[in-house]
Amino acid sequence: MLEIEGLIQRYGQSQTLWEVNLSLPEWDCLCLMGRNGVGKTTLLNCIMGLLPASAGSIRFAGEDITRMNAEARARRGMGYVPQGRMIFPLLTVEE
Repeated sequence: MLEIEGLIQRYGQSQTLWEVNLSLPEWDCLCLMGRNGVGKTTLLNCIMGLLPASAGSIRFAGEDITRMNAEARARRGMGYVPQGRMIFPLLTVEE
């Protein structure tokens, strides 16, 4: 279902991901763990299209989505719920 091959991501001159490889079959579950600053959020942002990949490929359900924008990925069924609870910090529950 999700396949990542040789994924590299850079912020300017700083490289944050080095040739990440991952294969996650349909209906499998994955826990991504590590200390602060090791690239967990960067990897998820790349998978979701919120950050561009510098090299490598991302495939979802057999389709290459590496250069696809986040909205197109969401239309294909991908979702991301960030850890922070400040999504709508100024809205009340009723709003």
